[in-house]
Amino acid sequence: MWVYKRDPSLTLPRTKAIRATAGGIRYLAPHIVLLFKAKHAREKDHGDFRNALPRLEPSEKSALRRWLEVLHPGNAWIQEFQSG
Repeated sequence: MWVYKRDPSLTLPRTKAIRATAGGIRYLAPHIVLLFKAKHAREKDHGDFRNALPRLEPSEKSALRRWLEVLHPGNAWIQEFQSG
């Protein structure tokens, strides 16, 4: 089980949170990375969000939006889900 360190009530099965490249290199799912970046987003993070949003699965978009609304209400990214 993956647990979000900033709010332990947010959990996901490791199979959804941790992914692997074809070469076996493991990485955190992009929608989770964006959640970490949302708290103190820099210009680079805003670019990462804009680039990643259209590539996220619908369930990942939904989860990220829900997390942002709960953990970072008022975050500018929440408005971008209508167009993403």
